[in-house]
Amino acid sequence: MDIVVEAPTPSAARSPQAPPVGGGPWVVFYGVAPLITALPMGWYGAGIAASFPFAASMLLWIAICTISWWLSDSLARSMARLAPRALPPLVCLTAGYFLNLLLSSMYNPALLWWMVEVGIVKRSSNIDFYFAVERNLLSGDYLRWLAGNYLFEVVTGIPRIRSASLAVVSPVLAAPATPAVTAVTAGPAVPAPTRAAPRFFQRLTRITPLEPDDLLAVAAEDHYIQVHTSRGKELIYYRFGDALDELAALDGLRIHRSAWINRKAIERIQGEGRNMHVVLNNGESFRVSLSNRGAVLNARNASRS
Repeated sequence: MDIVVEAPTPSAARSPQAPPVGGGPWVVFYGVAPLITALPMGWYGAGIAASFPFAASMLLWIAICTISWWLSDSLARSMARLAPRALPPLVCLTAGYFLNLLLSSMYNPALLWWMVEVGIVKRSSNIDFYFAVERNLLSGDYLRWLAGNYLFEVVTGIPRIRSASLAVVSPVLAAPATPAVTAVTAGPAVPAPTRAAPRFFQRLTRITPLEPDDLLAVAAEDHYIQVHTSRGKELIYYRFGDALDELAALDGLRIHRSAWINRKAIERIQGEGRNMHVVLNNGESFRVSLSNRGAVLNARNASRS
């Protein structure tokens, strides 16, 4: 049975990449970064906060900058996914920020209204004038937004400004692979797997060098990949779609939307239907999706014949 591996779409490959939820990079990007942008604004009482108490000024600007940061990121990444053609991440980030500015005319007044209603700030003529005329607390200077994304990329290596596909390819890895030469033998034609190591092997640092036969399985974990080998495991930052594209030449199959296994590593198959699992020769178990059940059973039958 032929296994079709979908290549990543251009928009997905070029979208600004987000760190895994809950990890240190995620806390820095979505928590610390907007806080840093808010501190000078709240400290000096920028805009309508000039007449507020210090605590109210800080609260207002922390809330505004956090909403703005999260919304800009969400809009930028959504634009990259929904665009009919691939857009550079820098274009997505800029457009996402300015779309956020348009929406700020709605969430800024709502935030200020809430602070007045709960008694954090007292209603004044300046606030009344703001509700009547002014509709934006943000200046439109998006350089801090772009600078924050760039610094985050430099420190963590997670692509935000550059394309994810361009940020990881070096001149050595870009060299064309030498085609493998296979001998012609009698009997049914069975394609021989290529012995060349997949490109993403170059990202391994703990279990390197790694031979293709040492690879047991590859499983997606958010924007990361857990590489399972006969020598242990290693978590690397890589797109699962890119990994599948590079593993297509090896003798393996996709058993789930987020898991690929080496056929030679299959020890046994247990369960059936939605409870079917593949047990590898190192004892690890991976669930098989219904859509891939036939391919797994065929692989087992082929290994027995």
